[in-house]
Amino acid sequence: FLDVDTSPIVTPSGKLFAASYKDGLVALDAKTGDTEWTTSQSGIVSIAHHDGILYSSGDGLVNAFDAATGKLKWTRDLSDKSSKGKGNNAGLGLTFGGSFLIAPTATALAFLDPVSGRVETLWNPGRGVSGIPTWVDSVRFGSRLYVLSNLGTVFALDMVHAGGT
Repeated sequence: FLDVDTSPIVTPSGKLFAASYKDGLVALDAKTGDTEWTTSQSGIVSIAHHDGILYSSGDGLVNAFDAATGKLKWTRDLSDKSSKGKGNNAGLGLTFGGSFLIAPTATALAFLDPVSGRVETLWNPGRGVSGIPTWVDSVRFGSRLYVLSNLGTVFALDMVHAGGT
C-alpha cells in the first residue's frame, strides 16, 4: 500500500479494511491476511464502517461500498468548485451521529443520509471545518455534535430531528 492516510478498521466479524490514496480499498481476513476484495477507488484519505457499509472520503468524494463485496453503492461529490474555494473539498474523517453520516469540508459540514448519500443539509460555521467532529450521546446533554471551525470557534450543536426526536 502506497501513500496511506487512513487508519485500518477491524470489525467484530474479523474483517480488516484498509485504504491508500494511490491503491484504493482492500478487505482482508483479519486472522489470515487473505484478500477478500479490492477496489481501484483512488484518492482515499479516510474510511469508516457502519451497519455493513464501508464509507470512504477524499478528493472531494464520499463513497459507500458494500462491506461484504466491495461493490460501490453510491458516491457524492462534495468538492467546492467555486473560484473562492479553488477545489477545496471533503477529505477528512467521517463521523456518524444520529441518523447522519457527517463529512467535514473546507466550506461546510455536510450531513448525509448514509443509505442514499443524499446531502440532507450543509452547515457553514464560517470558512468550513477541517477537524473531525465528535458526536456524544449523554444523559446530561442529550445528542450533541462538537465541531471546531476553521476560524477557531468550538461549536456544540444540539442535534434534534424533525418532530423533536
